[in-house]
Amino acid sequence: APFVGAVIAATATGQWFAPIMVMIAFSAAFASPFVMLAIFPSWLESLPKSGTWMTWVKIALGFIELAAAVKFISNADLVWQWGIVSRPFAISIWIALSLLAAGYFLGLYAMGHEKRPTSISMPRFALSLPFLVFSIYLIPGLLGASLGLWDAWLPPKQATDVSVVRSVMLQAPRGEPGTSLEAEEGWLDDLDEALALGQETGEPIFIDFTGYTCTNCRAMETQVFPLEEVSSRFENFIKVRLYTDDGIKGPELQKRQFELTGTVALPTYVLLDGTSSQKIAQVSGYIPAEEFISFLDKGIEE
Repeated sequence: APFVGAVIAATATGQWFAPIMVMIAFSAAFASPFVMLAIFPSWLESLPKSGTWMTWVKIALGFIELAAAVKFISNADLVWQWGIVSRPFAISIWIALSLLAAGYFLGLYAMGHEKRPTSISMPRFALSLPFLVFSIYLIPGLLGASLGLWDAWLPPKQATDVSVVRSVMLQAPRGEPGTSLEAEEGWLDDLDEALALGQETGEPIFIDFTGYTCTNCRAMETQVFPLEEVSSRFENFIKVRLYTDDGIKGPELQKRQFELTGTVALPTYVLLDGTSSQKIAQVSGYIPAEEFISFLDKGIEE
């Protein structure tokens, strides 16, 4: 769970009681079903028997797990900078898996030892609908459109991404070789450079401690950062983004994050005074837009 890292980090500051209680509650949530079934074994008899419905559930979950695997493979791809699993590629795989799942429940093909059904029951048709709807929902993403909260589970947009649809129908524009979308948006990737620039200009510094594998980080970057009220305030800051799970720089950046903030939780946002490099404020986790705007205003007011 995302909060576990923050709870463990809190123990380093001398807090013990709250982290212990949180971890007890966390473990109890997983252990309680097994404890209750051990105390009342007769409850097992009331569970529904396996049958055709169980096969459908297993196959549906299988497709969902394959889709989830794309997310975790893309995490490794991002951490080690292989550049294989791009956002359009991941979306294409998700669409293909959704259509395959829908095709199975609509009887277009059968699995393993099964026979292809001659007619489609209402439950099978109902199970196919979510997969069909999801595949249609994903199509605009191939054109570069935002996919809402699902963007948090996909690789971030890159300047060199090519729309899968446009690459077939049109000449798709690419970013300049050697550039990244973050660089084009004014993000630095070196904290020392940002500190030096802050002392030179006097502008406040916004530090984004993020991670390639951090879902809440992607949610903030796709749902909150693009808002006009936020992006306009960003213009008042020297922005630096540091990936603490980077395959090469990660350990050193994580160390600097802990020294500065006392936590390794992601995402963590820090405001520094540009002239003195003194910390103004910090927050961690997914922050609603209104609270994040108030947070940025603290740095602007200073």
